[in-house]
Amino acid sequence: MGESFPIEKILTMSEKRWCKMHRKSLEDYTAVGVHVLAEGGDINSFAEKVPSDAEVVVNYVPSIGGSTGFKGYYHVYSASGTALIPKEKGSGEILA
Repeated sequence: MGESFPIEKILTMSEKRWCKMHRKSLEDYTAVGVHVLAEGGDINSFAEKVPSDAEVVVNYVPSIGGSTGFKGYYHVYSASGTALIPKEKGSGEILA
């Protein structure tokens, strides 16, 4: 497996705020949802699911829950976010 997406580029801020801070237009990006549900997972589990050509992930929302059951105590990690993938320059098409 290749290198996972850098966790410092997984952000909780909105895509509009990120674009404003970096003086970029949201129209220059394709937005792709990233979701993970893993027993015993963490932010690294999420980073492995981010497309390699993403510039940043915004709207990151993690959730961790735990329970005792047949296998003893375990925790479940779920998270969602939006990967912003730059469109090719001069291309009017959406690259997904």
